[in-house]
Amino acid sequence: MRMKGLTLIELVITLFLSALLLLVAVPSFQQLLDKSRLDTTAHKLRGLLHQTRQLAVSEQSVITFCSLNSSNNCQANWSSGVLTIFRDENNNRAFDKGEQVFNQLNDSFQVVELNWSGSGARPYIRFTPLGYTKEFGSLSITINQKSRKLTLNRSGRTYIRKL
Repeated sequence: MRMKGLTLIELVITLFLSALLLLVAVPSFQQLLDKSRLDTTAHKLRGLLHQTRQLAVSEQSVITFCSLNSSNNCQANWSSGVLTIFRDENNNRAFDKGEQVFNQLNDSFQVVELNWSGSGARPYIRFTPLGYTKEFGSLSITINQKSRKLTLNRSGRTYIRKL
């Protein structure tokens, strides 16, 4: 009676070919994940800018969008803070007790680099009751050398470009 199965050589060859396929596929899969994370982040940020603009129009008030640090001040490094949409009643560009928060995004941006370069080098974006922005510029989003640029023009419109 003859038993069916693999010889040791067949098993080693199969394992070698499997390892070779994984070696080729894993970097490609990582690039796909990075691209997906990059696109998702860009669209999420675009949605937050749209929400800020709509709130400014509907609330008939200046609404601020920025990255708050631990002392509730808008900061230049958008990657490390909490992205927040709020009404800045006293116009000091910081979130104070009693001011209304409309939305906060607590997503972790440790693997994503966010850099806002706007007019006047201000670390925040404010929309007027007419839907215009007081600060215009671009937000660059980078993951592992792949980038997107979210541009905000003076009229409050946004568009995303691949870099």
